[in-house]
Amino acid sequence: MSVNFGCTTQGRGGQALPWVDTAGGVPWSALQAYNFPLMPGSNWTGTTFGSFLLSAPVVGAANQKLTVIAILATAYYKPYWDVGFGLLVQGSTAAEVLFALRPDNVDQNGDMGPNIFYAKPSAGVASTSVKQGPANLVLGGITYGPPINSGGGDVSTVVSAVSSPPAGSYQLLFGMFNTNLSVDPTRPSALAVQYVDVR
Repeated sequence: MSVNFGCTTQGRGGQALPWVDTAGGVPWSALQAYNFPLMPGSNWTGTTFGSFLLSAPVVGAANQKLTVIAILATAYYKPYWDVGFGLLVQGSTAAEVLFALRPDNVDQNGDMGPNIFYAKPSAGVASTSVKQGPANLVLGGITYGPPINSGGGDVSTVVSAVSSPPAGSYQLLFGMFNTNLSVDPTRPSALAVQYVDVR
């Protein structure tokens, strides 16, 4: 069945269509309890700000599948330092990484070397992502397209993740952060959760 989950948001976002963006000003340290290595194997210090949302508990039985579909969108060009991610958490533990990508469907922080990659989906998570044109979204008064003005974004990515976690009670954690500390609050990047299903 499709899950219409309630959620709490830290930073900037909404709940009718759950979304968050890079302009929320929440420090990465607010997620420290989950021990999520966004850039595993790097010397990244966690200096970043953004927004995240945490769902109400989602209970799954044995052999059920969790399906999540989200869209990552940008309201400006070249979102090289923006990253959206989805996690399945249990208590304060990140049980599964569902995805971690830029709005342009790249899994790397920045546009030049050294190559520092975001966390890959966990084993057992089938994650697919499709890069497309401007998202047809208005979130928090920000138009992600169309129409597109000269400073607007020109790209978005739809990502889906399917997993079969062990039976139990979980929560979904989604975040959108900028790792370059250079966010224009009138043209942020955003993550919107389009679909969550457990069956």
